[in-house]
Amino acid sequence: MFYIKALNLIKDWGSTLEEIKQKKTNRKHYTILISHSIAEMYFNNFIPSLILTFSEFDFDFLVKNSEEIIHAITNEKNVIGLIEKPTNRSDFNETILLEDQMVHVGSQDSPYWIEREENSGMRFYQELYLDQKKLHLHTITTNSLSFLVKLLENNIGQTLVSKKALDYLPQSIDWKDTQFKRHLTLIQKTEPLKNSDAGKLTTFLKTQIKKQQP
Repeated sequence: MFYIKALNLIKDWGSTLEEIKQKKTNRKHYTILISHSIAEMYFNNFIPSLILTFSEFDFDFLVKNSEEIIHAITNEKNVIGLIEKPTNRSDFNETILLEDQMVHVGSQDSPYWIEREENSGMRFYQELYLDQKKLHLHTITTNSLSFLVKLLENNIGQTLVSKKALDYLPQSIDWKDTQFKRHLTLIQKTEPLKNSDAGKLTTFLKTQIKKQQP
């Protein structure tokens, strides 16, 4: 009697392991690549809701600069990118999420200009602004938005940042609006079908990020 029951237990154990394995392999996987500015100022508030809404997904959240994100979208599958300007690539599907106002922050008497690393979306606008205003300043370069904010908090330098960054800076810091605006953009390799997993995920991201408009 025990032998027969033991055989049944072994059989049930084997089928249970196989079922668990099948469940794991059936889970969907998406990588969301996020530019530094979007990650720190727009993305963190709704991550819990994203994970709960798409509980059948396994996510990778990676923070990269715009050029790295564009490269990944070109070469990998199941990847969504959030960057700071449209690419105008014919092989990409691009959705503008919101318009981001740029402001000049920090003491305009400071001899230092703080800029982001090369290939950063923000660096493009910072250099354009310097050129337009014909400013000739010493430069401090950083690949971290948090570090840039720390410098400004300590009255070191001036720069161009998103107006959203003012939420993280002391109210006493000098700032002024500029004519510069950028479009925060969602990019994918192909246009997702409306009711597909990619389509639902894209709609969710668009809705949530637009709620973060300053």
